[in-house]
Amino acid sequence: MIRGRHASKLISVFSLVSLLGVAVAVAALIVVLSVMNGFDRDLKEKILGMKAHVMVSSAEGESLAESDEIEKTLLGYSGVLNVSPYITGQGMVLSRWGAQGVGVFGVNPARHGQVTELDRYVTHGSLKPLEEGAAAEGVPRDAVALGAELSGALGVKVGDQVTFFVPVLTPMPMGLFSKAVKCEVAAVFKSGMYEYDRNLLYTSLASAQKVFNMKQRVTHYALRLQDMDGAEKLSKRIRQDHSGWWAVDWSELNRNLFAALKMERYVMGLILILILLVASFTIIGTFTMLVVEKKREIGMLRAMGASAASLQRVFLWQGSFIGLVGMLLGSSVGLGLCAILTYTDMVVLPGDIYYLSHLPIQVSAWEVGAINALAVAVSMMATFIPAHRAAALDPVEAIRYE
Repeated sequence: MIRGRHASKLISVFSLVSLLGVAVAVAALIVVLSVMNGFDRDLKEKILGMKAHVMVSSAEGESLAESDEIEKTLLGYSGVLNVSPYITGQGMVLSRWGAQGVGVFGVNPARHGQVTELDRYVTHGSLKPLEEGAAAEGVPRDAVALGAELSGALGVKVGDQVTFFVPVLTPMPMGLFSKAVKCEVAAVFKSGMYEYDRNLLYTSLASAQKVFNMKQRVTHYALRLQDMDGAEKLSKRIRQDHSGWWAVDWSELNRNLFAALKMERYVMGLILILILLVASFTIIGTFTMLVVEKKREIGMLRAMGASAASLQRVFLWQGSFIGLVGMLLGSSVGLGLCAILTYTDMVVLPGDIYYLSHLPIQVSAWEVGAINALAVAVSMMATFIPAHRAAALDPVEAIRYE
């Protein structure tokens, strides 16, 4: 870089500010997009860990028969790995220390574990008492599994007794009453998603059929697919093939949540790209000042035979240097912050608001490369205007008054 006679220190300061602006923009883009990627991945893992890829129910809102024929029909679709019948409904669970409205799921854990990952989230106890035939082995048939937040709110642990009610009226000698069932807490699970850990109760399929007066019927069939991205297509096909069934996939059930995350991702990316553009304006200002300060030197070079293209290359290389150094510095800071956030509990989230208890991070190599390329490209483009101005200087006019 040709050193000027005046204002060199000021230009150096502006160059440093430009470089730091590029670095901050790159670091911010890497961290924010990695956090957004982490949220998206973590939510999908937790949702699909507790929910099936596709849920099939009656189109009229009635129950379905617990039938091998239905299971064979569903397994006949391409890409379906496992099918599990289950019952879902609303109820209230009561302990000595409190009461809580819950979503009740009646499942056979051995089969439901093939369509979800509920057993992976069990932190205390076991789902064994909820399996078929558990009563014959001396294990209480009416056993339940509670989320960690729910068990804490009720003040119970594995082995304690709870009572849960369902809004199904049962004929009694004294009249119609809602059914209450005393159960033993067999397991406590923690999915990491506050909404599930606070509001879900699992019991055996047989117990749910008894409580909801459904005999040998179920409300849903859960499907696990080889490729979760094919869930939407499969659910549409099932609805077309069977007018009496209604199929819904995991993405449709959580469409608003993922749409909001996608919108936030685009908006945050746009805002941070604007920061990079602000840094580019600083580069334009810096190099414009440089052209003014070095007008005489540029004129002398032109008079000695330097071409306009060679002068433009000088300025483009200067812009590339600022972009490259800023990119390297920003990438180092951004990736370093991502590593710190990944391996430490620096940021703890309130689970009842954000669904998650920690800040998830997922760095995408493709995105980091795109951000770095964008930073260098913007820095180079920012020098086009001052480079063109420098190349267009008339050497006679540049040195006339020097």
